[in-house]
Amino acid sequence: MNQLTFEPIAGPVFLILMAAMLIALLMLRPNFVRLTRSQLSTLVLIRAGIVLLAILSLLRPGCIMQIEQPQTGVVQIFVDITRSMQLPHGPGGESRYEVLKAMIEKNRTAIDSLNESNIKLRWFAFDTQLTEFEVSNEGVKIPLEATGNETDIGTSLNAGVQLVRNQRLLAAIVASDGQQNAIDPQVGLNDTVRSLNDSQVPLFTIPFGQADQSSQLADLAIENLADQYSVRANNQMRVTATLTARGFAGSQVPVQLVIVDRNGVERIVDTQRISIVEGFEQRPIQLNYTPEQAGQFQLLVRVPPQPNESALANNELPSFLTVEDRGISVLYLYGNLLWEQKFLRAALGADSIISIDAFPIDHRTRRNWPLDISSLLTSKQYDVIVFGDVDSRAIYDAQLQVKNLDLLMEAISQGTGFLMLGGRHSFGPGLYQQTPLANYLPILMEDFEIQNLDEPTRMDLHITGPLRAKPLRSHFTTRLGQGVDGGDPWDEFPALDVANRFVGVKDTASVLLATESNEPLMVVTTVGGRVMVFAADSTWKWRLQYSSSLHARFWRQVILWLAGQDDLVGDDVWISMQQRRFQLGQDVTFQAGVTSPTGESVANAQMAAYLVLPDGTRTVLETQATADSFSGTIKRDQLSAAGLYSIEVIGSIGTQELGSAETRFVIFDNDREKAVTGANPELLSRLASQTQEWGGRVVHPDEFSELLSEIQNLAPDNKILIPQRWRLGETWQDGLAFLFLFVGLLTVEWFLRKSWSLV
Repeated sequence: MNQLTFEPIAGPVFLILMAAMLIALLMLRPNFVRLTRSQLSTLVLIRAGIVLLAILSLLRPGCIMQIEQPQTGVVQIFVDITRSMQLPHGPGGESRYEVLKAMIEKNRTAIDSLNESNIKLRWFAFDTQLTEFEVSNEGVKIPLEATGNETDIGTSLNAGVQLVRNQRLLAAIVASDGQQNAIDPQVGLNDTVRSLNDSQVPLFTIPFGQADQSSQLADLAIENLADQYSVRANNQMRVTATLTARGFAGSQVPVQLVIVDRNGVERIVDTQRISIVEGFEQRPIQLNYTPEQAGQFQLLVRVPPQPNESALANNELPSFLTVEDRGISVLYLYGNLLWEQKFLRAALGADSIISIDAFPIDHRTRRNWPLDISSLLTSKQYDVIVFGDVDSRAIYDAQLQVKNLDLLMEAISQGTGFLMLGGRHSFGPGLYQQTPLANYLPILMEDFEIQNLDEPTRMDLHITGPLRAKPLRSHFTTRLGQGVDGGDPWDEFPALDVANRFVGVKDTASVLLATESNEPLMVVTTVGGRVMVFAADSTWKWRLQYSSSLHARFWRQVILWLAGQDDLVGDDVWISMQQRRFQLGQDVTFQAGVTSPTGESVANAQMAAYLVLPDGTRTVLETQATADSFSGTIKRDQLSAAGLYSIEVIGSIGTQELGSAETRFVIFDNDREKAVTGANPELLSRLASQTQEWGGRVVHPDEFSELLSEIQNLAPDNKILIPQRWRLGETWQDGLAFLFLFVGLLTVEWFLRKSWSLV
């Protein structure tokens, strides 16, 4: 049924006036030349045509036509591209994916003929996600390799069905080995197939690979284990991981913590027996160990193989353990009860090799000043002492109390590290320029720098933010590796709020951090022990707004350096790895460098690096020099087998060897897709049988051509009416024709008037 439409350019009143004016023009005739009746009639007809065209352009007529077209049906084909398809299809050795690609290529003609009929084939590749791939004149462009992570048939099939909700779905085809390896699928298999059955859509499944006669559902896996730990000798450590259990409902399984020394000798140091209740469970595991001997160890969390379990590669997960022969004791005195001290104590207190004793000095109780803290300073041998916003008047009086600072300065002289943090009563505002400790600090202070108690903060003694900290040189304390967004953490850290203003820096000191306007933020010196001043007191923002791990790493490295134990990462030569456990097929990156005793990069150093394979073979590694270190990448083809590897580096200047360092890492093959070698055609058969009423069934790869012929018979034979809209001037063709007709009539009219002496 056709329908005439109009879309006028203006309202009816305007159109009527315009039409009346145009029609009135027809009544005009020349009064100086007499025309014959035929001549007059000709002019009137031509002008009437011009007026009609003008009125049509104002009305913009059109029509809606119902066009009868054959109905198109959709057939969806889902191709499994997970790594389990790399496994053998049969005794011949061809992979399942190779057989699948050969099946498609063999039936290319039949596929093309379907695409030319009323059936549209839509091809999808799936693992845990769905990706539609292209069909061109050259055939189906199936992905070259099967590299997907986990098989999730139900979620992928459901996503595909949702894409054609407004189309006529004729059939769904799943080509897979049936190994449903997704741990926590979003959509259940049966739910998706049930929706196909309700829609009377047949599901055809094409199985690849041979079934394994052993149980395919029983599996135990260790996951979520940190890849490295560090602890002091004789201190208890906690190792946490996750046990994922499938098919062990009602069973009790042991989980072991295993320590492996450098000779490969294993020792089980803790065992937990976990009761499994459900068919699928993920249980948190906590294992404890108190190491007695310092050194480097490999750590394993392992669940021994259980009956009916065929996938054993994921039964253990490796990690690394560094046991230090001593820890670091920190005394932290703080006069500010706000967030900085809270998160600084949390960061240091969570470190396994740092123990912190923290004591508040409240300005509100200053009637008891100066306090006697000599018992704190002598109660044990502290490696580092930290003052955070502690006014000197709280602990020092030239007449009444000098013992505190005498003990503190003696400790610093004998090698104890000292750190003073920024605050209202730190440095000059806290009158430290009037104490003997001023000789130990790396900054200059003036007598006018006084912050009176209970008075508003003197902002002339501070730098107001936002303040971005920028390293001025490479130093152990400022090398933080990669940031959260992949760049330099110092470019990504949130800005600091405020900092103390230093009037000057001593000649014997080094500025490590400064603001963008070069105001010193972190200054260090050595006066027996190492001394540092840090002008800010808002690094808590780094933890809350950016990264708790990088905030903790910064303060850990500050404490290690102050304690003179930055050599925990190596002597003069160091190696740094962001992780030490890698999946087979990954590249491995590392950094190395040479540092001075104060943690600064050694200029003109050279670095030789070697990779030690699990069998002891050594190969040379290439390194690239950066501004303050060396970086290297070990390509995945150099790590072709799972096992324990080592990186050895030797630093030198010319012919003088400066030292060496070694670190180990592990390559493991914990591929769920390849852990179970057998296919699961039974699962595919069970799914297809749910749509048996509508023709669904299992189809062998050799029968794919017959399936395509059968599908061709499913093409809908009815026709549907498709509305098509046309409007005058909508296409360039009818617009151009209208213009030519309008101009042509005007031209003819003018020519006739010229011929009849009307112009």
